[in-house]
Amino acid sequence: MIPNSAKSRRGFLFNASLLVVGTIVATACSSAPAATSPSAGTTGGTHPTAASATTTASPTTSQSVPPTTAATVQPTTAPAAKPTAQAATSAAGGSFTYFNYEWENTGVGLANRWIKPADAFEKATGIKVNRQAIPSTQYWDKMLAELASGTKVELWYGGYPIEQYIAMGGLSPLDPYVDVKALQSTFYPAQKENLVSGGQTYGFLCGLTSSAMFYNKDIFDKAGLKPPTTYDELLATAKKLTKAPDQYGMGIPTADQIQVLEPVGRFLIGYDTLWGNGKEVLANSPKTVQAISALKGLVDAGVTPANQNNPVLRPMFWTGKTAIWWDGPWFPGMSDKPIPGLATAKIPLPSGKTSGGIQTIIMAKGGANKEAAGKYLDFISQPQWQKVMTEESGIQAGRTGIDYSDYLSKNPWYQAFLDAMPGVVAETEPGWEKFDAQVKKIAQSKISEMYAKNRPVKQVLDEMQSQFEQLVKQNLS
Repeated sequence: MIPNSAKSRRGFLFNASLLVVGTIVATACSSAPAATSPSAGTTGGTHPTAASATTTASPTTSQSVPPTTAATVQPTTAPAAKPTAQAATSAAGGSFTYFNYEWENTGVGLANRWIKPADAFEKATGIKVNRQAIPSTQYWDKMLAELASGTKVELWYGGYPIEQYIAMGGLSPLDPYVDVKALQSTFYPAQKENLVSGGQTYGFLCGLTSSAMFYNKDIFDKAGLKPPTTYDELLATAKKLTKAPDQYGMGIPTADQIQVLEPVGRFLIGYDTLWGNGKEVLANSPKTVQAISALKGLVDAGVTPANQNNPVLRPMFWTGKTAIWWDGPWFPGMSDKPIPGLATAKIPLPSGKTSGGIQTIIMAKGGANKEAAGKYLDFISQPQWQKVMTEESGIQAGRTGIDYSDYLSKNPWYQAFLDAMPGVVAETEPGWEKFDAQVKKIAQSKISEMYAKNRPVKQVLDEMQSQFEQLVKQNLS
């Protein structure tokens, strides 16, 4: 359920059943061959946040949590992607539309994750799936506006948490259209513990994620370095590997877009804190100050290109222009070519925890053909399509009991994500789910300003503390 308890919101950590599957899969790939990156059309493909988990991304998020207004600086945003299928109505079964977000400036994208299952669904049922992908920097604002206006588009990639969408009256329960009892009995516990409200199911668990550190082993070996295991080692290593402007030690998003929050969430969780917990605001607590100071310390050291975000920074890693990149398991699939020197390790922050979590598909209350959309969700919940979705993205699908050993034997970099699963924490503050969008808007604005104007960390966090206290007072009195 979507309860008031902190347990379901934050500590889902995918429960014991997920850990058992992770252990089995990890064992299966313990003698895996050299790493190979997924490529488009095979295991390449596609994310997105979270659990995000997390909360999710969204994703990104990662991150996977929407802002309430569009980013004001978008130096790397690509034009909106065209729909992957034109609107059409099949005489056999009608049609419905599914919107998801797409990565910019990459050879492959999130839409790949849904191509094979949707094609098979169309062939099996005669129902047309109108698929439209929107650039990630534009997606969340569009989705919120559409849900608020009563959109007729049936399905959306929803990220997590979904309480804010329920509160605004934008979602339809899945129960009349989907076999939710089957989902609850065959999917990971998050399906029934995090996506049910008032006895009704409001989200389809389409993925579970964690975060890890990608590094270029070729660059590290040439420099005689090992992957860092502490923050101090991370800072020292990133400095040694920075030879600006030709090579940087690390890629860190700092431009004013929602993606700027992806490393922020990982640092907060890495120092065992969040912006708050219920009525308690922790934005300027000692742990939070330490976390954001550590993050800004990397940026101030010049180990990352200035004022750039993911669409620029990700390709820089692929081409050996940065040595370290933190991301989710979708990252290798975003490159349309194998990534030289691709290797992974645990994110080297003190708590040992990292961000990740729940990814969802949601159904709009005003959807024009919810019956057809429900049949599609039932179809893709079957084991063969759950496995395909993982193979196309690296994101563990929502259903339990699927053997991923063949995928992992070809992609041993995934081991770090399995190892991170027990320490996954949702980025959304417990009790703040219904105003999460406002929280992210404030955080994005203030963190971006901190970078752009080189403002003192404590001063920025004091201002955030005041604004978050107002939000809490308005929403949790």
